[in-house]
Amino acid sequence: IGNIYEHIIFDRRIKDVSTFLQSGAFALGSNYKSCLSLKKSVEVSNLEACNWSCKRELLIKIGGFDVVFLKGLGDYHEADAALQIKRMGYKLIFNPKVALSHRVEIGEVPLARPAPFYRIQNFIIFYFRHFDLIAFNKPKAVLLFFVNLTMQNGYYLYKFFKTREINQLGAIVGTFVGICRVIVKKLFLKI
Repeated sequence: IGNIYEHIIFDRRIKDVSTFLQSGAFALGSNYKSCLSLKKSVEVSNLEACNWSCKRELLIKIGGFDVVFLKGLGDYHEADAALQIKRMGYKLIFNPKVALSHRVEIGEVPLARPAPFYRIQNFIIFYFRHFDLIAFNKPKAVLLFFVNLTMQNGYYLYKFFKTREINQLGAIVGTFVGICRVIVKKLFLKI
């Protein structure tokens, strides 16, 4: 399982800085101390959570953060906004010299984490919005997406067996709901 996670889903690039990979996973390099050894700022394909900023006008221009991602942990609304800004022609930059103190509200994040029904939907909606998969002309991308999706569902299934919390099974239902939402939106609403 570790090999699938590191070598297939993360394409051996887990420590790359703020990079989206073909599987839909994003490399976690900005979370490691090694990113501080970079000599200068680098262009990236993801801006992570509280670790990014932009001009207010750009957020207004894209319509702000999309509320579709607010259920669960609020996964992907920052990355979605960043990629919309990138699509307008702006660069996403990681600066290793910027420091911040991340003070997470005690109790709020753990309460949101067990919302797999919404978290898996956030992933699916985000992936289909920003990755070229709909045409299915990229068999490797399709395979990587489904391996990632299967691993995520496997994790929640494991959590269910470990904790007996029925809400962990919400990921399986959320997968079908998320895929249906994407199909309806892409095929019937042509958005």
